Amino acid sequence: MRVVFSTYGSLGDVYPFLAIAQELCKQGVTCVFITNDSNVDAVQNAGFEAHGVVTDAIVLFERAGLKGEAAIEATRKSISRFWRIVMPAFSGNLDKVEALVGNASAIVGPPWAFNAQSVAEKKGIPFVGAHLWPLGLLSAFDPPVLRDIPGLIQTPASKPAIIWNRLVIHCAKQAMKLMFAKYLNPPRQAYGLGKLSRTPVLDFQLKPARILGLYSAEFAPRPPDIPEAVDLTGFPIIDDPVRTSDPELDAFMEGEPIVFTLGSILSENPGEFYENSVAAVQSLGLKALVLTKEPHLVSKSEGILVRGYVPHSAVFPRARIIVHHGGIGTTAQALIAGKPQMVVPHFGDQPDNAARLERLGVARILASNVYSPASAATVLSGILSSEPMMTRAAFLRSRIKGEAGAARAAQIIYGLIRNG
Repeated sequence: MRVVFSTYGSLGDVYPFLAIAQELCKQGVTCVFITNDSNVDAVQNAGFEAHGVVTDAIVLFERAGLKGEAAIEATRKSISRFWRIVMPAFSGNLDKVEALVGNASAIVGPPWAFNAQSVAEKKGIPFVGAHLWPLGLLSAFDPPVLRDIPGLIQTPASKPAIIWNRLVIHCAKQAMKLMFAKYLNPPRQAYGLGKLSRTPVLDFQLKPARILGLYSAEFAPRPPDIPEAVDLTGFPIIDDPVRTSDPELDAFMEGEPIVFTLGSILSENPGEFYENSVAAVQSLGLKALVLTKEPHLVSKSEGILVRGYVPHSAVFPRARIIVHHGGIGTTAQALIAGKPQMVVPHFGDQPDNAARLERLGVARILASNVYSPASAATVLSGILSSEPMMTRAAFLRSRIKGEAGAARAAQIIYGLIRNG
């Protein structure tokens, strides 16, 4: 049995699928990854065959004339611009994807694995759809915080409010279908497939054999308008690779510093985030661990330790507060660590994830456009003095840590291909 995972995006988008693949391997299933170029090494280091089919979004933005912070700002203002730039690449390369898929028993991927879905449709291979975050399910009862869909009532307490949200969501899907089908249909038609009848981006192109919600019901409880066929598995967390010894880091973490991270994409173009963070911590007389892909951009100072990649599971549980961008992978690790959080969302699913963390009582949000030494210090001080937040974070840790999301997702996929 052979399962192909098709996932493009940041490392945080890939890690949940690596966790599932690890569990499938225990059942004797061969797992292969189709991903973007920058993720190939990480997937191979985890022990899996990997093929870079899609150019990284950062490179695609540069080709469109948007570099560095300009690309981040463009995406923050309109996520639809992101999709217009990357969608031709995500939907193309169909012959190459078909060759890599081969005689797979199933293909697994998120809604934006456009080319893999086209191949699954043509070859008749079961496609298992996976939502990495609750935003993708677009519930009228629990609507997402999403700038590109304005008008949603965030706490619908009446039937008219729910009806209104349904109408807004329906209109948004139709608008996106008109906006994006022109990018997706040409490669499909050249490949011998018909025009899309389903909405791209937020819905899957075809009806998946199964749909997985790869997050915890504690983070986002199942709303009543989500089909029972959607399985909420819990967060799939990858077993961290063996890390090299770092005595300096281990000693530093004994002091419970505040940990700052922007994930794998934003840390390449952080603006003044890290400088402002260091200044905020120093004004409070505290210590900080800064995780960034560009360590040389952070000035060395007393009480500040800077590292490139460090597994979040190695440092989050020993942090006092975790400050991050709200990416779903980082969000999951922070919840499992049981620590209070400050979230500085930028785009995509991050504002919605941040809002959910704040509603859970484990985080405070600070908008990226007002992030400064003074504002960050104020929010951090409030978190440090909030005993209820610390208690709530510890409580949720006990609820989420034992969910075994990867094993549950693998069980569902294995059952499908074994019985198929």
